[in-house]
Amino acid sequence: MPLVASCATVGMLLAGLPASAVAVGTTRAAASDASSSTTATITPSADTTLQTWTSEKNSSMASKPYIGALQGPSQGVFGEKFESTDAADTTDLKTGLLTFDLSAYDHAPDSATFAMTYLGYRGNPTATDTDTIKVTPVDTTVCTNNATDCGANVATGATKPKFSINDSSFVAESKPFEYGTTVYAGDAITVVPANTKKVTVDVTEIVRQQFAEGKKVITLAVGETKKTEVRFASSEGATSLNGATADMAPKLTVSVSAKDDLKPSADTTLQAWASEKNEKKNTAAYIGALQPEGDYGDFGEKFKSTDVHDVTDAKMGLMTFDLSDYTAAPEHSILTLTYLGYAGADKTATATDKVKVVAVDTSRCTGTAPCDPDNATWANRPDFEVTDTTKTATSHAFAYGSKKYSDGMTVESGNAKKVLLDVSDVIKAEFAKFGTGATEKKITLALGELNKSDMRFGSKEVTSLTGATEAMQPTLSVTKKPKAYTLSIEGPTKVKYQKGEAFDKAGLVVKVTSTADGTVKTLTEGNGEDNYTIDTSAFDSASIGVYPITVKYNKDPEIAASFNAYVIASVEDGGDGDTSKDDWLWYKQPASRTDATATAGGNYGNPDNNRWQQTTLPFGNGKIGGTVWGEVSRERVTFNEETLWTGGPGSSTSYNGGNNETKGQNGATLRALNKQLANGAETVNPGNLTGGENAAEQGNYLNWGDIYLDYGFNDTTVTEYRRDLNLSKGKADVTFKHDGVTYTREYFASNPDNVMVARLTASKAGKLNFNVSMPTNTNYSKTGETTTVKGDTLTVKGALGNNGLLYNSQIKVVLDNGEGTLSEGSDGASLKVSDAKAVTLYIAAATDYKQKYPSYRTGETAAAVNTRVAKVVQAAANKGYTAVKKAHIDDHSAIYDRVKIDLGQSDHSSEGAVATDALLKAYQRGSATTAQKRELETLVYKYGRYLTIGSSRENSQLPSNLQGIWSVTAGDNAHGNTPWGSDFHMNVNLQMNYWPTYSANMGELAEPLIEYVEGLVKPGRVTAKVYAGAETTNPETTPIGKGEGYMAHTENTAYGWTAPGQSFSWGWSPAAVPWILQNVYEAYEYSGDPALLDRVYALLKEESHFYVNYMLHKAGSSSGDRLTTGVAYSPEQGPLGTDGNTYESSLVWQMLNDAIEAAKAKGDPDRLVGNTTDCSTDNWAKNDNGNFTDANANRSWSCAKSLLKPIEVGDSGQIKEWYFEGALGKKKDGSAISGYQADNQHRHMSHLLGLFPGDLITIDNSEYMDAAKTSLRYRCFKGNVLQSNTGWAIGQRINSWARTGDGNTTYQLVELQLKNAMYANLFDYHAPFQIDGNFGNTSGVDEMLLQSNSTFTDTDGKKYVNYTNILPALPDAWAGGSVSGLVARGNFTVGTTWKNGKATEVKLTSNKGKQAAVKITAGGAQNYEVKNGDTAVNAKVVTNADGASLLVFDTTAGTTYTITKKASANVPVTGVTVTGANTATAGDTVTLTATVAPANATDKSVTWSTSDAAVATVNANGVVTTKKAGKVTITATSNGDKTKFGSIEITVSAATVPVTSVTVAGDAAMTVDGEQTLTATVAPANATDKTVTWKSSDATVATVDANGKVVAKKAGEVTITATAGDVSGTLKITVSDKAPTVIPVQSVTVTGKQELVEGASTTLTATVAPADATDKTVTWKSSDESVATVDKDGVVTAKKAGTVTITATAGGVSGTLHITVTAKPVETVPVTSVEVTVEAGTTVSVGKTLQATATVKPGNATNKKVTWKSSDESIATVDANGVITAKKAGKVVITATSTDGTDKSGSVEITVTDETKPTPDHKSVKADTGDVTAGKTGTVTEPKDVAGWKSRSIIKQGKLGKAEIADGTLVYAAGDKTGDDSFVVQYTMADGTVIDVTYSVTVKAAETGKNDGDGKGDGVAKTGAAVGTLAGLGLMLLAVGVSVVMIRRKRSA
Repeated sequence: MPLVASCATVGMLLAGLPASAVAVGTTRAAASDASSSTTATITPSADTTLQTWTSEKNSSMASKPYIGALQGPSQGVFGEKFESTDAADTTDLKTGLLTFDLSAYDHAPDSATFAMTYLGYRGNPTATDTDTIKVTPVDTTVCTNNATDCGANVATGATKPKFSINDSSFVAESKPFEYGTTVYAGDAITVVPANTKKVTVDVTEIVRQQFAEGKKVITLAVGETKKTEVRFASSEGATSLNGATADMAPKLTVSVSAKDDLKPSADTTLQAWASEKNEKKNTAAYIGALQPEGDYGDFGEKFKSTDVHDVTDAKMGLMTFDLSDYTAAPEHSILTLTYLGYAGADKTATATDKVKVVAVDTSRCTGTAPCDPDNATWANRPDFEVTDTTKTATSHAFAYGSKKYSDGMTVESGNAKKVLLDVSDVIKAEFAKFGTGATEKKITLALGELNKSDMRFGSKEVTSLTGATEAMQPTLSVTKKPKAYTLSIEGPTKVKYQKGEAFDKAGLVVKVTSTADGTVKTLTEGNGEDNYTIDTSAFDSASIGVYPITVKYNKDPEIAASFNAYVIASVEDGGDGDTSKDDWLWYKQPASRTDATATAGGNYGNPDNNRWQQTTLPFGNGKIGGTVWGEVSRERVTFNEETLWTGGPGSSTSYNGGNNETKGQNGATLRALNKQLANGAETVNPGNLTGGENAAEQGNYLNWGDIYLDYGFNDTTVTEYRRDLNLSKGKADVTFKHDGVTYTREYFASNPDNVMVARLTASKAGKLNFNVSMPTNTNYSKTGETTTVKGDTLTVKGALGNNGLLYNSQIKVVLDNGEGTLSEGSDGASLKVSDAKAVTLYIAAATDYKQKYPSYRTGETAAAVNTRVAKVVQAAANKGYTAVKKAHIDDHSAIYDRVKIDLGQSDHSSEGAVATDALLKAYQRGSATTAQKRELETLVYKYGRYLTIGSSRENSQLPSNLQGIWSVTAGDNAHGNTPWGSDFHMNVNLQMNYWPTYSANMGELAEPLIEYVEGLVKPGRVTAKVYAGAETTNPETTPIGKGEGYMAHTENTAYGWTAPGQSFSWGWSPAAVPWILQNVYEAYEYSGDPALLDRVYALLKEESHFYVNYMLHKAGSSSGDRLTTGVAYSPEQGPLGTDGNTYESSLVWQMLNDAIEAAKAKGDPDRLVGNTTDCSTDNWAKNDNGNFTDANANRSWSCAKSLLKPIEVGDSGQIKEWYFEGALGKKKDGSAISGYQADNQHRHMSHLLGLFPGDLITIDNSEYMDAAKTSLRYRCFKGNVLQSNTGWAIGQRINSWARTGDGNTTYQLVELQLKNAMYANLFDYHAPFQIDGNFGNTSGVDEMLLQSNSTFTDTDGKKYVNYTNILPALPDAWAGGSVSGLVARGNFTVGTTWKNGKATEVKLTSNKGKQAAVKITAGGAQNYEVKNGDTAVNAKVVTNADGASLLVFDTTAGTTYTITKKASANVPVTGVTVTGANTATAGDTVTLTATVAPANATDKSVTWSTSDAAVATVNANGVVTTKKAGKVTITATSNGDKTKFGSIEITVSAATVPVTSVTVAGDAAMTVDGEQTLTATVAPANATDKTVTWKSSDATVATVDANGKVVAKKAGEVTITATAGDVSGTLKITVSDKAPTVIPVQSVTVTGKQELVEGASTTLTATVAPADATDKTVTWKSSDESVATVDKDGVVTAKKAGTVTITATAGGVSGTLHITVTAKPVETVPVTSVEVTVEAGTTVSVGKTLQATATVKPGNATNKKVTWKSSDESIATVDANGVITAKKAGKVVITATSTDGTDKSGSVEITVTDETKPTPDHKSVKADTGDVTAGKTGTVTEPKDVAGWKSRSIIKQGKLGKAEIADGTLVYAAGDKTGDDSFVVQYTMADGTVIDVTYSVTVKAAETGKNDGDGKGDGVAKTGAAVGTLAGLGLMLLAVGVSVVMIRRKRSA
């Protein structure tokens, strides 16, 4: 079948495009110059007439044969003001209403004409008189009289569209038409066609605007202009009226051409205000326009200034559009802007403005630098003039609206208006300027506005605003002029070629068709005008691909057509081989249907982002990564590339890694604070040890975007769905069946070929059809982004708007065996695959990033990056899918398969296997089987290794970040959309990422981390200089190890961002470098590589030098006798600015320890190790300049290390976190430590880094280890209950507990992490997703099974450093299993098999030939022997003081040694005896001992069991945990002989609840022989022992029996005591000789205040009557203590507003008082002054308005409202908002008066001028004010020009300070920032002249070291006559105690 292609077809066609490329897309669309347009006529979907005469107004006229229009009196052209429903109302109006449905059109027509047929009139007009009709669009969902629908099919005169007509309304009008002689007498008229008229209206602008607003169903209202009723045929009338014809129906005729939507390649706003004129705004979210005051042109083009003191406010937008692919000017060009709001003074919402556009030449600039939008500023911008002949375009008027623009605004789509400009003529004029053959056709448009208002529109970066979309970017919609001919192609015969075959055009038939008459002619190839030429230059037979072959018509070479030629290769699908033993994550549903209900966490409130982190499956090659959603109809792979980062160089012109030199002061700040600490301060204020304030400079890691595979079918029809991730082979797969076809998708990222591969198949030929696209993430700004399709390759490229980083991604699509076709997608931004069976996509991406300080760029051009990426995809395609896949699997498996672990788990191929999400749920719910639990535990462990391989390879440029390499969020600035910027966080997170790398046998994958740390040195040297004064000469060229030191802190990026953060609490962490150096040193410890040692030593050497010489100091009294690191914080809790802490000292100790080890390994080449001779903290004494007082004192590494003393044990037995800590969380005096997390559960364990990952606290140091366990228990438990935490924090706890040897607690934490911190895709979460927790898990399991960090000292004192410890923390749950491939320090590869909790075999491979020292924790080294094959190895057993033992033997590199239990003769067990406590309290643990007889029995192991687990459980070590009261038998059964066992019965008693209080109640007075029974209340109610015993202090006065019965014996006082649980309560009783006469209380009267204010107190009085009542004791009670409380003395305290009853009771009689509590009044702050200013000046013309502003002081005044008053309303009025309206010429005083009762007022005199009369002069004067110190206030000297002024006011304030008129004196109060500033004061002179004086002032930094004692710094002297005046004034003021700050006037040249 011949291949047919034409300009009008889609498919294989790439029509009408230049042969070089098919350009599509985001910025440039298809450049087809052969365009055709279609014209269509659309009839109304409904039409009617709205009639208002009497009852007609309530009836629909939709069925009438006419459409009428009649304008009524004062009701508007469309009757829009009439809204009556009164049937008696006789107002006669008619309005036509017609609806047209244009939903079939993708974009607005080029033209739209509305036409109706005029039938006649009603009334008595003259036949030759004329009328016109007007048309406007209406919204049929907004109706009068609360109707819900007023469409043309139902609307009436009463319920109709509700609208108004104003300046911003879109109204179109017809040409006049004559009434004629036909009277529309009624619906029975006969229509005479000759008497009808066509009345047309051009509604193009209306339709375009409707489309721009997303409305394609358009309803038009029709009115007439002469108040004469006219009637037109309706849709019904065209068929129902006599004589009418169908063509008389209303219609809308539209012309539609193919349209391209172009986005700007660059845009910006030029801003003229002060210093803004030198600022670039090309990354702002807005394009602004503001015409300056004065005659400067609509664009401000006449205002040219570079003066930063000039405060003229103006804005000009610039937008560049690239039309390079267009050979001719477009026929139509429409610019669409999205109006976001205005800035500046408030506007009336309905007032309007217009914007205007003109083309400008960016090669002609007002300055000398480039002035294109990426570089232009107001000071250096396009230089242009606008004349009468200049082509411009002006928008329709649009209303300001009520929304104001702000940079942090949320854009609401309903408030964003579309503003359209027809720029066709502008574009055509620019095309006329392009020379013949011009290849670059970029047109830059300038934007101005016409009403001097600051208008803001969406820029290409608008999506950085919340709620904004790409549709709000500027868009240039262009359509091309149709060509005279179209070209079509048939053939050629051959379009698919094997590699090496030449192109063959045989069978090619080319035809040309006239667009005018349709005639067709067949062309022949040749050079004549009527021939065609064929371009095959793109064809490359040596490379797999699709190549466009282009045919051109010689008569007009722009008329062209193309077809694709394919170079193909057969593909063998190598398959996956046996996968039954592979490790899988697998699911039965796509990501969108997988449970995502776990905690989302910060920045993941977006449901789409949250679903990504919880359900998608990751794969990567260390450079690029993807996450698979597995969606059926529209597959999505979220794409990442490791170097796509914002921030750094290019983000600002002064990027310096975030360092703030003003704060750091070259170390002076730190030295001063350390001096305070050394002098005994417990803490200092470290607020200036911060930096990194610029979020744009800091930047963050970006999600690149998504790859979409759009299959276009319905998900619900899918069966046999499976989505999986094969960890063993590093690939993801999706499989399902749809409509009888099985579809598969395979994804992997190859490191050898650096490509991502997607392999897509269908089980039936021709059934694979999809579109592939790769849009970038919309949340970061871009410049010049383009999406292009060329042949088989989709390219997306551009530059980041934030920093200019170039990016480029390409997808090359290869059809298996050439089966199927490729074409450009209809959206111009995708590739379409049709009728294929198998397709391979090769995806590559890159940027021009390079980790090279200070540029961080490769130096490539965009073209070079494009070529680099193209070579990658082409090379992969040429290599072929099978070979690429094999290379990938070989590469991935070579690392992944190194480690195997078997804990008896089930797997994906086991019977009854469950999907991963179901497995996780079962584990979390406790329903998983034992084998399933082991499956999940091992799967998560292996997943951590898989994620390391995917995110950090030996050839990665950067280490894995907070999310590895995978991210879905993006944004220009740090601390924005992406959690923690997905950065390199170095206060635990980056370190944790690499914890498992060495032990899990992936050591080479840490190379990017080591390179990254090396990359921190040069920028870190700058930070060390700024904050610590450590200045390296030539920091960029000095080799590592030779500098003074380097610094980095918590947050680190790809660009040397080494500064502290903007908050000390999380941002200052210099110990981050010593910590990350642990990871670096471990690379050498594990590998023993001498080349690595050289690199590691250099890093350690320089940083150790830095700490020893710049950071360490003698501790102050708060931190004891030691060296500390000075100002510190313990991440992330506790007090700020302590004198060091355990966190920092532990890390520095470890660094020095590692540095010493590294130096010794090299032979101490620099003699820095030293010793401890004459070692004292005094050796670190420094003078104020930071120099050591004793230059020769011993400050060696060994000395410094010995003086750090990082570990101290506190009063609670804990490791202290701060050296002033006593008991846990308390200071030594018992007071609380500020900022300490009271529940002890803080996620960070900063003080325990010596335990893990350090070597400071080990199992061989029992004192520290016991304290560490205590701290761990506090941090991890409440009582005996393990507490949850963030995922990474649990990961750290797993590792730390493993180091203690407590396997069971460690395992509990493993369980906790899997239950509480794991998403369905097994990503660990904080929340949100944070990959370090995954790595923490893997490292922790390694630590449970193998450790090698401790030092063993035998009984002879010999040390075995980093010995290998087998099964150091094996939990009972993993009693049997095996692991192989783990690595111990010294480069030993270790495999272990164990059973019943003890090692049965250890395989140890020596990779470096070092001596092996092996401890077998579970089994005892003394019981094992070593063999090399069958040959016994001489291994000695050494023991330490604790009785632990090591096997020590020499090894040969490359040899594997087997360690097994020694063989011995079997000695049978004869008995088992169990001993231990036989009583316990519930909750206790009891350790039992099983003694097996005889002592030399071969198998002395036992199995423990319990008779009743509800009472007590027992673990494998005989540890009994009691649960509740009862008796239980614990049995130990011999494993060697099950018939031998021993038991013990334990009696468990209930847990004791202690008594806390005993309260005794009864009468305090008795008479002799009287009796009473007292009550004793024991608390708490559930106390274990509530038995009460009674005792009398004097039985002669009164006795008490066992029941509390008291008998009075004689007069006196006695104390009765009740005791329970060792706690007592008492009652003191007075016994009288005889019973007194009891006089009962008759009344109690309560008196006192009955109204109180919240917080107030009053004392009430209770009067008891009669006065001689026997018992006048009063008790008080409040009816509602939340409102008011009352104490025993009647003192009432009001708590909150409400009413309360206070009751006083005496002798059983009560009295009450009702009290009302009112809310506490807000403290009133009175107004002290009111200042009135008018920013626009104090002169106004008659009829104009001014805005006056009243500034009320103080700023916190309670009532800041003012009233306004005019002194003469005949001259000017002022409204309640301060708007002044000028009435007639004259002067008037406008006064604002406070309303808070203070009657403070301020006023301004306004001059009203009549433009018809002469006006006073208005002059401008500039005055140089001089300098003022930041934070000070200076008096301003006013120039002579204004001497004798009549009135003055400040009309424009500065930006760095504020001008004020204080007590008649003009002063300037400077703020904290320094720089040049200006403000404007307007003076009105006696003759009416107005003078605006612009005062320039320089705010300078405070001079240090100078102070005159007044606390404000020195004044500044003046010269000349002014000196005497000001000095004299100063002396007079000083004489009366007033301080004066003078401003020095700059000397004139």
